[in-house]
Amino acid sequence: QVLKPVQEFPQRAKAADIMASAPAVGTVMVVKHRNPGARLDEAIILREQVNPEVWSKHGVAHDETVVVLNNSSVRGPEGEVQDFVKIRSASGAEGWIRPKYLQQAVARMVVKCMEVGPLFNEAVYLRTQLNPDLWSSESVHHNEVVTALSVAEAPGFEGQMEPYVFIRTRSGLEGWVKQKFLESLPPLSIGRMGGA
Repeated sequence: QVLKPVQEFPQRAKAADIMASAPAVGTVMVVKHRNPGARLDEAIILREQVNPEVWSKHGVAHDETVVVLNNSSVRGPEGEVQDFVKIRSASGAEGWIRPKYLQQAVARMVVKCMEVGPLFNEAVYLRTQLNPDLWSSESVHHNEVVTALSVAEAPGFEGQMEPYVFIRTRSGLEGWVKQKFLESLPPLSIGRMGGA
């Protein structure tokens, strides 16, 4: 059984009605079911377009990490504003979803390259692009705190698809690193966010 948002009958809403708290483009979010009885392996089907309503063949699973691409609002049958967020999953699936199924992902992460294996010591090099891969001369170091900006999936050393995270260091360096080199940290309070 596949979960779907409640059926709506949308009409285009005015731009001024789009939710003020809409997640910014590029924000990393996590999919969360709002059905208490749902199995964690069930997917929420995405919409290919919001108005007119067209359902996609793609779905996103509970706890799957996605990136925000766009925001929009439409009017429901009673004239109420209904908000939608366009997202992209790490596997490349894109579509629209109601924001009630999304939560802010943990953006702060710490590099843990020394715990991956004997080939990695105190640093790991960044990729400036994923496919085809282009390597940077810059690296991040074990226990360095970074900010996650985006997620994607790309071929690893042996050709298998692996999750990557686009990060920014405190000094402003940016690049892609395999997700296995990172661990999530609790978010800072608003007053301290500037340091990450």
